[in-house]
Amino acid sequence: VGTEGLKPVTTVALGDEPRGIAISKDGTKAFIALAGEESVAVLDLKTLQVAKRFGVGQEPRHVAQTPDGSRLV
Repeated sequence: VGTEGLKPVTTVALGDEPRGIAISKDGTKAFIALAGEESVAVLDLKTLQVAKRFGVGQEPRHVAQTPDGSRLV
């Protein structure tokens, strides 16, 4: 979303039912909970490409990073 007018500047196809999102401590990645796919997508914020997906179990709704950045919860 652009800062002027709060309008989308691009769209990224992530998967089914995106829910919670967390940004990495260094600001280079976004972690998106995909409830419909029972996974989390890792989005590279520079390229806007999905770098990785991993299964997490039934319908994840939220995602957060630990304070030291070593884990997602």
